[in-house]
Amino acid sequence: MPKEVSTAKQSGPYMSHKGRLYDRIEPYLLLLPAFSIFSVFLFYPFLRTIYLSFFLTDKFGNAKVFWGVRNYSDLFASSSFWASISVTFQFVLIVAFGSLIVGMITSLLTAREYPGSTIISASYAMPVAIASAAASMAFRMVFHPTNGLLNILFGTQINWLGSPEWALFSVSAVTIWLQSGINFIFISAGLRGVSDELYESASIDGAGYFRKLFSITIPSISPTLFFPSYNKYN
Repeated sequence: MPKEVSTAKQSGPYMSHKGRLYDRIEPYLLLLPAFSIFSVFLFYPFLRTIYLSFFLTDKFGNAKVFWGVRNYSDLFASSSFWASISVTFQFVLIVAFGSLIVGMITSLLTAREYPGSTIISASYAMPVAIASAAASMAFRMVFHPTNGLLNILFGTQINWLGSPEWALFSVSAVTIWLQSGINFIFISAGLRGVSDELYESASIDGAGYFRKLFSITIPSISPTLFFPSYNKYN
């Protein structure tokens, strides 16, 4: 008899309650490994940085003297801080729109099949496979102030990366090139989803290439155009 009672408990409301409880905590158990990694490498450093921002620290980064909000007041009163904010916004705008335009142009150039289009498409997507560290080392030699490739080609002696007039342009150009590959892939995929019937109907109505571009192509792939920029800076 006791054995039957035990079996009833396992197959009755007791087990159903355990099942409901497990169903509730299962998503959190699945998220636990990722949350642990984020806590160690993202959340804790972020909170630690906020904590230390209210102190004067030694050379090892240990909090020594409580400084309150004076670090923030000094920061916001600094002209160099606002100059860096301005340069950052300029950089984001240049790279976001520049890489989008380059990706759009390269995608349109390979939207139709022609001899060699596969090789050209692979070259346009190549920046995706290049590590940022390797690209930065290569472009440091290209932008070298004395024997760099650009200065040799143009016969100049410009310090591309050290001059205030050219540094933003140089770094933005390299970043645009690196980001154009992923934009090319996304936009090319979006172009394949545009129906040929729309272009045929527009051709019958007498629409030219640019009318089709701005009235059919861009509106049809607008969600695709939005995704790379959003994914990049969020």
